[in-house]
Amino acid sequence: MTWVSIGEFARLSRLSPKALRLYDELGLLLPAHVDPDTGYRWYPAAQLDQARLVASLRRIGVPLAQIRDILALESATAAEEIRAYWAGTEAEHVAQRVLVGHLVDRLHRRKSVMYEVAVRDIPERSLLSLIRRVHQDELEQMIRELFIHQLRGRGVPRIEGIAGAPFSIYHGEVSGDSDEVRVLLARP
Repeated sequence: MTWVSIGEFARLSRLSPKALRLYDELGLLLPAHVDPDTGYRWYPAAQLDQARLVASLRRIGVPLAQIRDILALESATAAEEIRAYWAGTEAEHVAQRVLVGHLVDRLHRRKSVMYEVAVRDIPERSLLSLIRRVHQDELEQMIRELFIHQLRGRGVPRIEGIAGAPFSIYHGEVSGDSDEVRVLLARP
């Protein structure tokens, strides 16, 4: 087996020695040998393909923890995981592009409709509502618990059909960057 120094491996793989040391610590790219006296790392030349894959995944923004998972997969499954990651990234970019357009319009004082609103008439009805402040990661569980346990479990009469479906109204942006989300939960 041919070993190359960390410097040569860095040059061939297009990864910095600093990145290689980090990837060693994280278990992504382990050197074949570490000199016990100097700590100098030696890599097998056969590991270049894996190193180049890691470098490419980093270039497209894949987080290190996800790279570790991808490296553990069989090739076809790894390819699907990468495709799924990129589809999510593209969806985020589309959403960001739309938001940037709205922000630019707003700063230029152009009237911009961020969301299309459709108005429809429904029969008059009473609402039972609850307002809660939660973090995004707790939102789904909170809605499930409130609708299922509190509204259904307390014998609140329900209107049949779509007119009686529970609904949520969010006040403010729902994202991981929000400190909390204010949500109105209502049931006719």
